[in-house]
Amino acid sequence: MDAPGGDDQLLETASRIYATLLDRSRPLWELWFLTGLGDGRVGVLLKLHHAVADGTAAVAVMGSLFDVEADAPDPMPAPWAPGPIPGGWPLLTDNVAGKARAVGRGVAMLAHPRQVAGTVRTFALVTRRSLGRTSAPRTSLNRVVRAGRRVAFLRLDLAAVKEAAHAHGGKLNDVVLDLWTGGLRRLLLSRGESVAGVELVAGMAVSTRAAADGTVDNQAGTIVLPLPAWQADAQRRLDLIVRRTGRAKSVPRAAAIMGAMVALSATPIGRYVNLHQRAVNVLVTNVVGPPVPMYVFGARILDIVPIIQLIGNIALTLCAFSYAGRVYLVVTADARGFPDLDVLMTGMEREWQALLGDRAAEPVPA
Repeated sequence: MDAPGGDDQLLETASRIYATLLDRSRPLWELWFLTGLGDGRVGVLLKLHHAVADGTAAVAVMGSLFDVEADAPDPMPAPWAPGPIPGGWPLLTDNVAGKARAVGRGVAMLAHPRQVAGTVRTFALVTRRSLGRTSAPRTSLNRVVRAGRRVAFLRLDLAAVKEAAHAHGGKLNDVVLDLWTGGLRRLLLSRGESVAGVELVAGMAVSTRAAADGTVDNQAGTIVLPLPAWQADAQRRLDLIVRRTGRAKSVPRAAAIMGAMVALSATPIGRYVNLHQRAVNVLVTNVVGPPVPMYVFGARILDIVPIIQLIGNIALTLCAFSYAGRVYLVVTADARGFPDLDVLMTGMEREWQALLGDRAAEPVPA
């Protein structure tokens, strides 16, 4: 980017790089260093394919690439030699063996009829909501994703967010959903759309990874959560959300819904489903990042801003990412569909001030 660039130029450059496909002939990740920022700063962009790592695994990848001390010594390289490139016959037998294992798992499921029935019901529910007209409300939020992205973020104090959550008997993610809902409400009102009685539907990513699982892959599921956009008061809205998230969290159900969505995408009508789904309006996820500062070549990483993939007709996503005492609320949006993204971001910031109440006048730690 042209020097001296600021945060807006950095996010715009990162969005352009993010929009290009990864080279399939190489490992599906890239690390970019973006020069031209003012104040002697350098942007670092880590680009990962979603099949390589979910949010939890991406944090683990960061831990292997970056340091937790400014003067950390260089690690000793481990001896490594590439294996031979497999020929056609090993690839064929491995593929056949993989399909045989999948068939075996399917046969084994027949011994658990209740589990099979539950999976079928979940698949039918996701299909009906995806193609039906009575689930997620029709708003301007859903639109076919085109080329071009806009990225914006809010930087909040982690301790203050947790305090606000605990005051309502909730968790950090509940506050995130409250601010997200309030910002979406303000965006719809600015577009002249009614929010009376409107319950927006969010697809919320949750981890299905076991606590001791340290693998680097994608093990995320999805739950569907209604967001009370009709409620104008941030405090009352948070109470509603706390009750709803407490009932909605179920790892088996989250995995089943994700499995049904993946199965739908693999069918001939998968593209149609993605472009015309009526199950959700927006996506949201919450990732726990490093609790301490990270360093690159001795330089401290000041901010970490995740950019989330947009798919089908879900043109707006939110990722809450915690890092070194802060929470970053990062919105990724379709550029054509959300030229008014600043209305959403300003709305979320005002909802935060409303949620703080009298505490809004207190100084925020640097």
